[in-house]
Amino acid sequence: MRKKRFALYALIIIVLATAAFIFIRSRLLNTTKTNASSTIQNPTSPIDLRPAIIAKLQSLIKTGSDGLYNLSMQEIEPDIVASTVDIINAKLTPDSLALKHLDSLQQAPDDVYTISVDTLHITGINIDDLLHTSDIRLDSITVSKPVITCDHQPKPYNRLQRAKEQDETLYQKLAGQIKSAVIQSIIVRKCTYISKQKGNKQKIFNDVTMQASHLQIDSSTQYDKQRVFFSKQVNISCNNFMSRTADSLYFFKIGSIQIDATQRSLAAQQVAYIPRGSKSQFEKRLQYQDNRFNMQFPKIIARNIDWWALTNNESFTTDEVELYNATIEDYVDRRLPETGTGNIRDFPPQLLMEVPVKMNIKTLRLHKMNLSYEEFNPSSNKNGTISFNNIDGTISNISNIPAVMSKYAYTKATLKGLFMNSVLLTSNFSFDLKKSSTGNFSMQMNVDSIDKDVLNSIAEPLGLFTIKTGKVTKAGVKIKGDNYKSEVNLLMLYNDLHLIPLKKNEGNDTSMHKKTVIGFFANTFIIKNNNPAHDNDPRIINTNANRSPSEAFFGFIWKSILTGILKTIGLPEKFGGKR
Repeated sequence: MRKKRFALYALIIIVLATAAFIFIRSRLLNTTKTNASSTIQNPTSPIDLRPAIIAKLQSLIKTGSDGLYNLSMQEIEPDIVASTVDIINAKLTPDSLALKHLDSLQQAPDDVYTISVDTLHITGINIDDLLHTSDIRLDSITVSKPVITCDHQPKPYNRLQRAKEQDETLYQKLAGQIKSAVIQSIIVRKCTYISKQKGNKQKIFNDVTMQASHLQIDSSTQYDKQRVFFSKQVNISCNNFMSRTADSLYFFKIGSIQIDATQRSLAAQQVAYIPRGSKSQFEKRLQYQDNRFNMQFPKIIARNIDWWALTNNESFTTDEVELYNATIEDYVDRRLPETGTGNIRDFPPQLLMEVPVKMNIKTLRLHKMNLSYEEFNPSSNKNGTISFNNIDGTISNISNIPAVMSKYAYTKATLKGLFMNSVLLTSNFSFDLKKSSTGNFSMQMNVDSIDKDVLNSIAEPLGLFTIKTGKVTKAGVKIKGDNYKSEVNLLMLYNDLHLIPLKKNEGNDTSMHKKTVIGFFANTFIIKNNNPAHDNDPRIINTNANRSPSEAFFGFIWKSILTGILKTIGLPEKFGGKR
């Protein structure tokens, strides 16, 4: 059944072309009989033949799909002299009772299609096409406003067949349907493609336009990497793509996609992974602490895409992807209770492993990316935000294909930008792909001098203290960690540091008051006001941080750094706020 769906999926082009063949062939046969003997009664007119031919095609489709599909069409308009045919309002629909019966026999396909076409215009039909229906030869096919709905429901009994077909080329999957096909031009206008999956998850591709030239499907082209989808040239565009995540918390949207398959390039505009509703509305849907991501990618360009791998192995492989002016925001509300499991496996390589498409990106280049981590701290009743702005850099060796991951060994990132939109920052990350399940990573970050006003925007809501005087002249941190813990090595040089502990007011009052007495004793006896102190060597802190189950990667990095900062200045970890 799976191989049958490939022919049905191809916009019912071959099926409808066959309708034209049968119709024209019937006219040719009737004309021959008329010329052979004048005593034979005049043949039935072509107009009268149309209902019979449509009925025959409906029977062929019904039988050929084991009863699963019904075919309907409004009319067929042939022109024998011009070797063209137009098919109007054709539709292929599944029979629910037949599908249920096939399922009971464990013969139902994983994908069930509903396909409709406003018009289908075919040119270049000839005698060879009529006599050899397994070898398709056409000049052009133009399809207007097709709507294709694919209901994807994998069946356990098809598992072995799916595994078998993984190593087959697309031609080998189609071989049971046709021996060869040559079509000089294919144009699809304003196509809508809808993918339905379990849990009512739905993806919608709107306004898809495709132009393909010199298509040739046969054994000689199945390994031809100079062709794209068996064609010498392909251009595809799509507007207003949208899907919803299975948990219904996010929308994934794409404003537009332009694909030049011949040039092996892709350009996407206004790509977004956005939460449904405001922060408060989002949090109401959660039982436990979780991260609310808002990701915007105004412009994405991919180059040197391996379309052959995408066509035959369903893997997206490209040499280079560029992201322009991307924005990634991560928000956590600490008022919600923690859960025992949380997001333990949500580090970047682990999230990539959850992507259903196999991916292999050799180099990702970032241009002016903005990244922020924000959390609501109930101890201060305020939000605090750490931001990294205007980030440029490269990330290499991005993949979720086990064989490629083993070859790469590490995903590495080299980044530079601004901390809190004002302080020069450089950073390096490395993720151990051989230990991606345990989340092993390392990172290094360095920043220049930081003014106290910049630090107070973080320290007051998240650390429950304000800096009265002092300035950080330089800071650097090295972190090694995994899913559960991190080892922190931090050097922070500062002078004349004086802190005032804070405490929030009662009730819903978001203001905080100073704990001046405690502050006096802290600055006098606890806080280390300088690093280095006097003529001593600078203090380098080596400490550990444990990851909370609800902390995402960025939150865990911040907690690790904060733990090192607090130990450097001599404050207890409770000043990190409730976590």
